[in-house]
Parts: sequence; C-alpha cells; structure tokens
Amino acid sequence: MEVGGPLGRSRSVSSAPQLFINALKNLNKSKNNELHKDQPKTIVFGESKSLSSSAPSGRVLSRMNSDGDLNGDSEQKEEGTNSEDGESKNVQLISHPNLNENNGRRKSLGINGTELTLASASSHPLNRSVREVAEHRKLAHLSASLTSSRTSIEISDTFDYHSAPSSPNLSRSNSTNTSTDSTSNDYPSSTPSSSSSPLTSTLLPDSSEVVYTEADGKRFLTAGTVDALVAMLAGESIGDKDFVSNFVLSHRQFVGNLDLLEKLICRYNISPRPEDLANEDAISTFNKKRLIIQVRVINVIKKWIEGNLSDFADDEQLVARLQQFVQGLLSSGRTESVWASNLQTTLSQSVELKIQRAQELAGPATGVIEETTPKPDIPKPLPSVLTFLSITPLEIARQLTLIEHRAFCQLTPKEYLNKSWQIGKKNSTNEGTSVSDYVRKEGDVGASFVLDIINRFNRTSYWIATEIVQTVDLSQRVRVVGQVLKLAAKLREMNNYQGVMIVFSALSSGPIQRLQETWKALPSKRMQVYKDLEVLMTATSNYKIYRDLVKNAMPPLIPFQAIYLSDFTFIEESPDFLDNGMVNFTKMALVGDKLREMQRYQQVKYSFHSHEAIQNFLNSVKYLDEAALYKQSKIVEPR
Repeated sequence: MEVGGPLGRSRSVSSAPQLFINALKNLNKSKNNELHKDQPKTIVFGESKSLSSSAPSGRVLSRMNSDGDLNGDSEQKEEGTNSEDGESKNVQLISHPNLNENNGRRKSLGINGTELTLASASSHPLNRSVREVAEHRKLAHLSASLTSSRTSIEISDTFDYHSAPSSPNLSRSNSTNTSTDSTSNDYPSSTPSSSSSPLTSTLLPDSSEVVYTEADGKRFLTAGTVDALVAMLAGESIGDKDFVSNFVLSHRQFVGNLDLLEKLICRYNISPRPEDLANEDAISTFNKKRLIIQVRVINVIKKWIEGNLSDFADDEQLVARLQQFVQGLLSSGRTESVWASNLQTTLSQSVELKIQRAQELAGPATGVIEETTPKPDIPKPLPSVLTFLSITPLEIARQLTLIEHRAFCQLTPKEYLNKSWQIGKKNSTNEGTSVSDYVRKEGDVGASFVLDIINRFNRTSYWIATEIVQTVDLSQRVRVVGQVLKLAAKLREMNNYQGVMIVFSALSSGPIQRLQETWKALPSKRMQVYKDLEVLMTATSNYKIYRDLVKNAMPPLIPFQAIYLSDFTFIEESPDFLDNGMVNFTKMALVGDKLREMQRYQQVKYSFHSHEAIQNFLNSVKYLDEAALYKQSKIVEPR
C-alpha cells in the first residue's frame, strides 16, 4: 500500500502491529555483514540463508516478535475499512482515567458513544511478579543449601597459583571423586571421554583435536573436540585471552552443564603417566603443571558461576555435584580448602546479588543517585491523573530509560542461545495477531525476559501511536507529535536506542504516516528530528550507521534488541558441530563477542531519580489495536 509520507513523497507502509517484526526483517545478511568482518575466510562457517529476500531501503517499520524477525508482510488494506456511515462504531479509543476493569480489559466510549474495548498493558499475560517470586524462591533455596556447607576459611577474591601455600602431594589422593584407582598409587581416577583424552594430559591438544587458522597475522582457534577445548580451557597456557570467556558464555551450544562440570573435575584430577612414576624429575615437572591446571579449573568454575549463575539456579543436580566436588577439596588439605572456600564464597555472593536484584524488581526501576544526578523535571503539583501531555518529554524519557535498562539487565546469556526466545510463541495464522501472543507457557524454558522486552516494545509503540490518533483537534495533534519527537531526541541523548526505535516505529507506522495534515503543520525544527531518526535507524547496510554509533558510545546504553536477536538468529544458522564432529568454535567466538558486548552495557546504570507514579503510568499504558488505529486515523483525517 502506498501512502504519502511526512517528507512529501510516496512510500510503502505496513500495518501498525508489525512494529518490531519489520526491523529484524530489514536486517539482511549480506556478504559484508559485520559478523564476518574479522573472521578467517578459510573456515567453513556453515551455509546461511538470508533473513529477508529484500529489505526496504531506509525505512524501518518494526513490531518485535519472538522469531527474531522484523517483518512487514501483512499490510493493512484501506479497501473495505472506510465505511461512510458509522465507521467509528467499532473503533477502539483511549479510555478515560475513570475506567471499569473487566477481566484485564478496559471499557471506553467511542466518538459516537459506542462502548469499546481497549487493551491495557497491566493485563498482559506475562505477569512479572509471579515469575520473579518463583525465581526468588529458587535462589533462596540455593543460598540455604550453600550456607549449610560453608566453611569459616577467609580468602581473597582472586587466587593465583603463584600464591599457593603448597603443591598437592602426589603421595596422597586429592581426588574429589568418590572412588580411586588402587593400582595407581592412590592417584585419583578420572572419567575422560576416552582413554587418550586430552583432559588427562598436561600436553596441549594436537592437530587431530583442534584446528587453527592464520589470518592477518593472527592465529584463530576455529574448531576442536569438546575434551580438547576443556583441556585448553584449564590448561597450562592459554594464548587467547577471550577463549575462556567465549567458552563459558557459549558452552550450552555444545556441552551440557553437568557434563561440563564432570569434564572440569576430570581435568582437575589429572594424573601423571604410568611411565613417569619412577622418574623424579618428571614427577616434579608434573607437579608444577598440575598445580597450574588445577588452579585454572577452579578459576574457570568461578567465572562460570559469576557469568552464568542461572545455570546453577536452574539445576539442583549440578549444584549437588559441585558441592560434592567442594567437599572433596575441603578434606584434601589446606591449599584445596582455600580453593573450596573460594568457590563457595563466589557462589554464595553471586546468589545474594541475584536475590538482591530480584527483590529490587518488586518496586520502581532505580538508578544510581550521585551528587551530579539531575533533579526530576516534574511539574508541581503533579496531576492526580497522569496523561502523556502532563509529563515532560524529558521525565518520560528518564523513567522509560530506567524501566528499559532494568529489563535489559535481567537478560542472561542463555536467553540468547539456541533461539530460546522463540519458545512460548503461539502458533497462529490469524491476521491481526495481538501483541500478547508472545508469552512463556507454563513449563517452558524459554527466554522470558526477552519476551518481556518484545512485548513492552510493542505495547509502548502502540500507545504512542494511540496518543496521536485519538487527538481529534489538528493543532493538539501537532502538539502531541511534537512532544513525541522531543521524547525521541531525549532518548537518543541518553543512549536509549531501544526507546528511540520504539518511538520511531510508532511514527513510521501506517496510521501515523497517513496523517498528512499533521505532518505538514509540524514545525521544521521537529521535522528535522524525524529526519535525523530516519538516518540513524535506517536498515541500509545492516544498520551500519546505528552500529557504528553504538560501537563508539560509552555506557550507560540500551541497545536496540531486535538487532541482537537478528545477529543471534544469523549465528544460529551455522552448525554447532562441523562434519568432522568438532565444535565449530568460530561460531562460539561470535556468540561470546555478542554476549560480552551485551554484558558491558548491563554493568553501568543510569543516574536518574526514580518516580514511582510516572513508572506506574508507563507500565500500564492503554493502547488501540491494529485495526482500531487505522480506523481512528481515518476519522481524524479522512480522505
């Protein structure tokens, strides 16, 4: 469908509910995709299919969905929607603050006095408090189980093998397994994947177990067997500083949690070769190497706990095995007891921090308050009934940013792996799919916080479009659009690009784009803001302008989530394992890079004062559905 755009030219538009879907569709995977930029060309990464056969140039009409796609395939057809006599009877309009609740839906009156139904964000099926109460209980249970087995040994946060009080003595068993091999002078038994597993050797894996590629004078690890990668993970030397991080962040792709812990324990329990037992020099050398390997096993487990606590919170069997390993360390000697206490402290502190964050979710989103924190931009007295125009764009931007950043900080690495955000999507072929279609069904293990962000994006975009089309008076409608553009400018200043795209998606939707009189009456200063948004958020060259801007920006920052989902969707099209059975570590490095980038933005909070009333207003916005937005748009500006 072609309509006149605000810049005076004809353009294609998609229906309003396609708000987040289209942006991902526009993320085409061309040969110059940045994900390939620094990767060796000699590695077979796996065939990839284009996310979109064609991407609209320079225009993003986005509705987020859980496919990791932004599509605009379904258009709102004008034919058949413009009834001459009473087209407003089925229109859904913004409701008056004095509303009656009815099963989570709100009643309102249309222009002709017809009773209408209007969706409310507060009725969304993905009820945050229920999920977080369950999460809190799970973490509390984990914390209690850890407390019951704590020791009184005090240690520092970091431990290095150079400061080890003593080297483990080969004359005694330091096994953390329940059984030992009596034929090997009390050396701990191990359970590697095979008798020649690199897990049991102090030597680096050979070319039959790992593959490297040279590119631009650099050496890239591109593939390896699981055992070889674990051996390198906790090896005597690690050449790539990002290797451990990439492994820990992406391991769910190629090895289960319990299996990984067993392999690390096997690596810890490394024994000398039988032929070296009578060689004093060989045993001395082995002792030194084994100490380094064991310390690295401990540090890898620490890093795993700190970066992926949810792996342990979700798996009682994994925690039980870790506790068994820790108890074995405690009974092995002073050095091992220090290591054991280090692990227990790390796990307990991580759980306590997670519980604290879960408790914070019960109230309004907060920022870091400092001497330089700006004062709230709130009129006094604040109206008892809040509306879009009763709050300044600056304060809406601040409170929306606090809300969005808190939601963003809840995301964990596992939510992005294996396209888990698609779990819980309803199978529906009906047109006019509701923004509440993307939910986590009971018992699913999908990415519920990603779904939160998807649904919040859609609801807020609908709300902004609703605020515009439900304003009948032209001058007032121009004022509303002007305030929306001020909001977008403030969000951009705050590096809240998720919020910027929320606003831009609403303004780019069909019901708003067709309001020619409104756009013509908009002051040139405000129109320039919209043009700047078009340039910034254009899908051209895989959102190159946006990506370059974010790459050089300093946190705090909230990235546009559709691009993350698109990147992970693209990465997932490559196999986890190559034809030779080795792990495709080129893929895992890409996963690790993206997750580390996300975690970097999560670590820095915004410095704004929290305002509970405004946040409650933003969390319970009322909006029109897709068909109603079009009908109401044609009521205020018929043609």
